[in-house]
Amino acid sequence: MSIEQTVSPTRFIGRGKPRKTRKDVDIFHCGCCDSYLTGWTCSETGEAPVCCEQPMERVQPIHNDDVPVGARIKYQIRGSLNNNCIVATWGSVRPKWLLLETFRGSQFVYVEGGYKEVFALAGMDAYAYCDKDPCKECSFRCKRGFALYALLPGIGIVVRPIDQILTDKG
Repeated sequence: MSIEQTVSPTRFIGRGKPRKTRKDVDIFHCGCCDSYLTGWTCSETGEAPVCCEQPMERVQPIHNDDVPVGARIKYQIRGSLNNNCIVATWGSVRPKWLLLETFRGSQFVYVEGGYKEVFALAGMDAYAYCDKDPCKECSFRCKRGFALYALLPGIGIVVRPIDQILTDKG
C-alpha cells in the first residue's frame, strides 16, 4: 500500500533556505499630488524620481513597534508546505495600501475594505521548513527578510519585518 502525496504548483522544491539578496525597497512620496512610488529605484545614481516636475521625497518608514498598539500591523503565516500565504491584519487604523517585500520581489494591494489582506506565495517565496499550519514562527524563521509596509492615514508608512519568533519548537 502506498501513500500518495499531493504537491501544489506553488510549493518550493529546492535545496536550502532562500535568502534576500537585495537592499530594502525604496519608497518615495510626491508632496504635490500625494502619490507614492515603491520599488528598487535609484540604486546606481542616487537621484530621486521626478513627479509633478519635481524630485520626490524618500520616505523613511516608521517601525511597527513605534506606532500606537491599536494601529499596529499584524501578520500570520498560513498554509504550510503546499499553500503558503501571509495574512496581514490591522487594528483601528485601516491602511490605504500594503506592500509585502519577499525574497524575489514584492506584492502591492490597495485595501478597499474588510479587516485583512492575503498575500499568496509561490516558488522560493513559499519556502517552509515544516508543515505546520498556521506557522509556529520558530527559530528557523522561514520568511526572514520579508517585510510588510503599510500606509496608515495620520501616521505614515509603517514597516513590519516578518521575523518574529513565537516559539523555539518547529
